[in-house]
Amino acid sequence: MTSSALITAIFALTVASHAFALSPISPTYPGQMKDVRFGVSPTKAVAVRWNPEKDEAPLSVRGAIREARIALKKLIPHGVEHFACYDVAIEGAGDSWYYVVRFLSMHASHSKKLDRGIYPAIIPFIVYADGSVEMPFEQKEPIQPAQPTPGS
Repeated sequence: MTSSALITAIFALTVASHAFALSPISPTYPGQMKDVRFGVSPTKAVAVRWNPEKDEAPLSVRGAIREARIALKKLIPHGVEHFACYDVAIEGAGDSWYYVVRFLSMHASHSKKLDRGIYPAIIPFIVYADGSVEMPFEQKEPIQPAQPTPGS
């Protein structure tokens, strides 16, 4: 048996022996504020089904931003006016879709300034088609921060 065939056989046996443990990977959308790292992942079954090829979205982009901003005010009760929505994406597959809404602040009370520049505060939320919001959680493991803004 060649080394290539042996590696292929070992890989196939490893995958077969662990196949029962494999599950779909849920994406985590990162964020940060000062020294705190955030993440948000879809965790609930989608209550409202939607096929983007056949129907209009049951929740508008504007509605998703509105619901995410309400959640942002709960998370950050003071200084929320310094955050602007800078990114909205529709994520999902099949008939299970959701919005990922990210807010950004360069304000000194939320961002982190280092010699290399300013690391903005970025807070992500998931908004489901029924208007419910997935709140970000604090990540225990450090993640790579967003790139600083040059010259700031």
